[in-house]
Amino acid sequence: MNMHRYYKQKAIIALNAGIAALIPPIYFTVYGLIDPLHRYFVWLLCPFLVYSFICYYVFVLNKKRSEETKSIMEEAAVSLEKDVTSIEKLLITFLPSPNLHMQLYDHNGYLAGELRDINQKAVRWFMPYFAEKLLTKTYGLYDHSGRLNTTILIKKNTIELIGLDQKVVLHFKDQRSKGFIEFLDYERSKSYYLEHALFRMDAKIFINSSAEAAVLQKGYMPLSYQSFFKDANTPLLTFHRELNHIEKISVLAIFADYLSTVDH
Repeated sequence: MNMHRYYKQKAIIALNAGIAALIPPIYFTVYGLIDPLHRYFVWLLCPFLVYSFICYYVFVLNKKRSEETKSIMEEAAVSLEKDVTSIEKLLITFLPSPNLHMQLYDHNGYLAGELRDINQKAVRWFMPYFAEKLLTKTYGLYDHSGRLNTTILIKKNTIELIGLDQKVVLHFKDQRSKGFIEFLDYERSKSYYLEHALFRMDAKIFINSSAEAAVLQKGYMPLSYQSFFKDANTPLLTFHRELNHIEKISVLAIFADYLSTVDH
């Protein structure tokens, strides 16, 4: 997977959604022609038509981005296919999902890994948000080839990481206060402090109250990346200090929990 294919996939999704949104207007238009007394139904079609138009715009935009990145990706160096935790800067994109489907790319526009809900059942699309919050979230961290490396279980009071050499359990210390969340890893005597903006996606993570370990920013993508990433607001995740493998996986798990509650 690379950014050319990502934009192509986004275009197809938008096109299918736009076509699906046209089904009710077509049905009620035909119904109104058959039974003129029910022509007032036409006013109910406006939201579907507006949504279909928006989907068409998104389709055209992503189709153009796909075409622009196709030749660039063909000329670019082949991805080194590094492990996602060995890359200092990761660019994040999102695919439609009832919970979270986050893709992680290197600066050359190649997929380094994915973090997504393992239980992607159709019924989850229709669940209200408050009901979704009551469920245990089961995310999988996958590598570039789609192989599951780590399972992340997010419960009410803990985040459990399964699949590492050692089991990791992060405990919530403060329950989502305004602007920050703190997690404790009792086994390794570590604390993770997430400081986030109230009205933006931006967030920082500190380990043991020292210098910032990781930063998530939206709208600060380097100009050199824009050949592959056409949206200047593509979120950028930067690891700022030497973290070991477990610490980086823990940081990704905390960001996954945070982003599942943020509009993206």
